Amino acid sequence: MSEVVLPSQCNLASITELHQQLLSWLDLKEPLEINASAVEQVDLAGLQLICSLYESRTRKGYTTAIARPSAQYRSTAIALALDNHLI
Repeated sequence: MSEVVLPSQCNLASITELHQQLLSWLDLKEPLEINASAVEQVDLAGLQLICSLYESRTRKGYTTAIARPSAQYRSTAIALALDNHLI
């Protein structure tokens, strides 16, 4: 299993950089664990990108898991009702 780490900023202000980073993980064929422990700021735009990565990898048959979500990541995902995939 490969582990990758989300940046501290997963929000609209950093969306271009986050998008590029997530794209680089899209076609990793081995199971992917996304470490969300360093996330300090996250918003709907950031969570939508992460959800898109999760769902795209799932459709391709690749395993993806979110690991160690920070308190901010967790509370934002729950508030936006995106916690079913993203926690």
